[in-house]
Amino acid sequence: MSKKIRLKPRFSLFVRQVMEFLLLSLAVAVFFYFFLSLSCRSIEEAWLENRGITLNAQQWALLGLWTRNLCLTASLLVFLALFLFLLGQRIAYLDSIIRGVARLRETQLDASIPVEGEDEFALLAESINYLAASQRDLREKEDALRKKREDFVRALSHDIRTPLSSILSYSQYLSSRQPLTQEETAAFLSLVQSKAEQIRYLTDQLLGKAESSSQMENVLLLLQQLALEWEESLEDTFSCHTSFEDCQPFKGAVDLYGLRRIFDNLASNIEKYADPQKPVFLKIRAAKGEILIIQSNTTAANAQGESSRIGLESIRQIAKSLQGKAEVSSSCGSFEIRILLKTAAL
Repeated sequence: MSKKIRLKPRFSLFVRQVMEFLLLSLAVAVFFYFFLSLSCRSIEEAWLENRGITLNAQQWALLGLWTRNLCLTASLLVFLALFLFLLGQRIAYLDSIIRGVARLRETQLDASIPVEGEDEFALLAESINYLAASQRDLREKEDALRKKREDFVRALSHDIRTPLSSILSYSQYLSSRQPLTQEETAAFLSLVQSKAEQIRYLTDQLLGKAESSSQMENVLLLLQQLALEWEESLEDTFSCHTSFEDCQPFKGAVDLYGLRRIFDNLASNIEKYADPQKPVFLKIRAAKGEILIIQSNTTAANAQGESSRIGLESIRQIAKSLQGKAEVSSSCGSFEIRILLKTAAL
């Protein structure tokens, strides 16, 4: 983490640093002036003494004036060179900040600017890094939300097709079979109405208007009805075996349409990937506060890969929304999915 920089309320840190550079350069220049003056005085005396030259007071004064002027000029050059060098270091850091901003723009904010010192330039670099990190986090959250939304829409679109296909098949069956008894007509109309209501709920959920759960007097009876519909949708092609183990009738608040979506996706997964020559099994265990659904089957030899199974991902998401989980195991041509759901007991 970068260190926090606190600015003085009435005195710029950069100005203070410039003053420090100025005083340091001045101190070095003064030291250099006295050192150079004393050295030059000693050299002059030694040189004149070796050659036996004697100067009067006026000549010594004139020589001293020239020596002091040369030392002062040299000290002034040292002062300017040192001060400009120290100041140039901070100016160069400003240039590195500018180049860092250009690099951030080129890399879509996937970079950072080094923080050096404790002045306004360092604060500027730290602020730019903070803004870049904030933009990166915002972009990652937007990407995650967009992906989540796309997965949600894809799953709902997949689940809407199942009741819609049922309505189409029921309509075709009704138009091809004449005449129908009153009981048959009522039964088919009830099925069509149920599937249409399921589509309405899914579209409401897509728009964020659907309620998640409803109170059921007998959750076990609901599960038995859904298992029966699951079996009826598959019995023309598959040998279906359903069983209820350790089940007890109980009251609870459950997501009716969420459960229906789970069973529809289970049936759809069987139709697409199961071997029709082998039996399929559905086991349900229900007790107060918990529902366990286990479906197992043999995978067909020409079944598609797991990556194309949108229905399984939809089941996982529904189970997660119901404070449960869905686990899939597949090996040696066998497939099993275990769905654990939590229910609010009444």
